[in-house]
Amino acid sequence: LSYAALVRPSTNLAPRHAARRTSPRMVTSEGVVGVGVIGAGRIGIVHLEALSACESARAVIISNPTVAKAEAAAAKYKLEAFSADAMDVISHPDVEAVWICSPSQ
Repeated sequence: LSYAALVRPSTNLAPRHAARRTSPRMVTSEGVVGVGVIGAGRIGIVHLEALSACESARAVIISNPTVAKAEAAAAKYKLEAFSADAMDVISHPDVEAVWICSPSQ
């Protein structure tokens, strides 16, 4: 092999990003994805509002370190559960997707 062949990529190899990509799709028995929300602050409430208008997803549980905020959000959006612990959201049997809406700092 020549030096040029070693440093120049082969042109007959397809780039990795050229592979066919399909969008992931969650299929549930009811056709509705159960969502758990972590964080009952401003962004968590915005997401609960969006979920309340969504036909293919429903909020199941919300958590917040200040449990009173989680309880208030659960009552307002008619969620079946709330908690102070994010692990309760992650491990809830009806949750298929978790939206992390807590502050980044």
